[in-house]
Amino acid sequence: MKGFGSHLQLSVFQCDLTPRDLVDMTYTLGGLIDQKSDQVLIMDLGPSEGKPIKSIQYVGKPMTVVQRGAMIV
Repeated sequence: MKGFGSHLQLSVFQCDLTPRDLVDMTYTLGGLIDQKSDQVLIMDLGPSEGKPIKSIQYVGKPMTVVQRGAMIV
């Protein structure tokens, strides 16, 4: 997941991907995992540009929300 998103905890990553980045990430992961026993779930949580995160609930140590928005490289 290096280069695609921010590591939040254990096997949880927050990624703000363009459609092209999603294709690239899916292709890359497909070549890295064991297709018979590993599973990667990709969940679309909606648009990030200009939309605040309405609610993140947690128990225990507070989660640090990764800032979303455009990045110019």
